[in-house]
Amino acid sequence: MDMNIIWKKVEFKECVKERKPRTPAMSINGKSGRISLNAAACKLLPELFFYDSVTIVKGYSGDRPVAWGFQFIQAEHGPAGDFKIHKVTRDDKSVRCCVIGSKRLARMLVGDGEQKVVCPVTKINDFMLGIDTPQQSSAAQASA
Repeated sequence: MDMNIIWKKVEFKECVKERKPRTPAMSINGKSGRISLNAAACKLLPELFFYDSVTIVKGYSGDRPVAWGFQFIQAEHGPAGDFKIHKVTRDDKSVRCCVIGSKRLARMLVGDGEQKVVCPVTKINDFMLGIDTPQQSSAAQASA
């Protein structure tokens, strides 16, 4: 390196990152068995902070399964659901994300070969969220 180089400070302009609204989504990782809802999906259920577990239901159109439902349950209002949920909260007690840990459920949703699938989430009612079957939502994303 030439020792006669003149060094000058690089100036950086202040960058203001604009936050765009996030789409409510569920990430399903078949390999690790982690199913997580992002913050936008968590905001769809106003009482999510108080739920302890989730029961899984399937939606049908005729004889064909077309959707999966996640019914959130409070332990004090009846029997526990199929899977315990773990919530990551912010300082203001709002839920940042919600996680279900189950390899069996994740592989049931996406199949054994899938690593990770992200599905849009729909609010069904005040205690239930739904997703299209992951194979359908992957096909819809590919055709769009």
